[in-house]
Amino acid sequence: MKIGRVVIAFLLLAARSAWGQAAGDALGQSLLDSHHWEQAAQEFDRVASKGGPQADSALYWRAYALNKLEFRGEALAALAELRKTYPTSRWLQDAAALEMEIRRGAGDNVTPESQSSNEMKLLALNGLMKSDPERAVPAIESLLKESQSPALKHDALYVLAQSASPAAQRLMEQVARGGINLDLQALAVRYLVQQRRDQVNLGKLLFEIYNSTPDTGVKREALNGLVAIDDGEHLSQIPKPAMAQTVNPMQLLRLMEVDRQLNGPRVSEIVTEYQSQKDRAAKLGIVDRQASLGNAHALVAIARVETDPHLKRKIVEHLIDLNTPEAKEYLLELLK
Repeated sequence: MKIGRVVIAFLLLAARSAWGQAAGDALGQSLLDSHHWEQAAQEFDRVASKGGPQADSALYWRAYALNKLEFRGEALAALAELRKTYPTSRWLQDAAALEMEIRRGAGDNVTPESQSSNEMKLLALNGLMKSDPERAVPAIESLLKESQSPALKHDALYVLAQSASPAAQRLMEQVARGGINLDLQALAVRYLVQQRRDQVNLGKLLFEIYNSTPDTGVKREALNGLVAIDDGEHLSQIPKPAMAQTVNPMQLLRLMEVDRQLNGPRVSEIVTEYQSQKDRAAKLGIVDRQASLGNAHALVAIARVETDPHLKRKIVEHLIDLNTPEAKEYLLELLK
């Protein structure tokens, strides 16, 4: 009797898991139907990461959504994962057709022979990057400078972006600055923002790229990156008319919010107000307000003058949640 109950419980769990996979797939399809490509890609990524009977189709549809976003490198990586993880999937034929479409969209003259050759090159780069990045990086640099297919160059840049090696990151910065291949500059900037390996210096780099390029697409990626990392210091130095010409209306609203925060009370005024309060609840109200605004500068300044351990702990907890360059610098300061 106990065995029967265990079996029934197992079957119920399996059924719930399958239902969850199907529900996730249905949500992803609904997002595709409404052209919410980014949300669809995220949902299919969630379904694929759990494995199960819908994982192979989730990888295919994730690649489809990423291609709609023109994230061709990531789309091809999803298809490669589909082939590797599910070699008998019924989605392989559809995946092959989608890959041809992605590569043609990148301007590649795709034939079965050229596709096979490019796959071998990409496979070799992936393997070499994992085993010997110091040799892989020069190989990728040469490939990016040569007259290779645009799709292969996009894929090679994606491989480069995944590596945390110093040599790989130096080359990524060169590409992002436009020093290797101007056609890949905007994509390199986007990858740098996505990876955020050097958060402390990323804002300065994006600001320099924004000011040094005449390319509107590159400016847009750099500006989007500054917004994504909430770099109010550099955003405040970009003229508002220039912002309006570069970003879409939703991004402009976000920039206006950043500007509103920057043009609020100065940090010194906030600290003075904080120190003038005698009531702990009033002080916590100021801390919570600045945290909700994402004002790490003010929180750090308050933390440096606060002597109450309870209040200081609250401030540090907010800084941990904000996870900005200023917050990280202060946390390192506490460790000294």
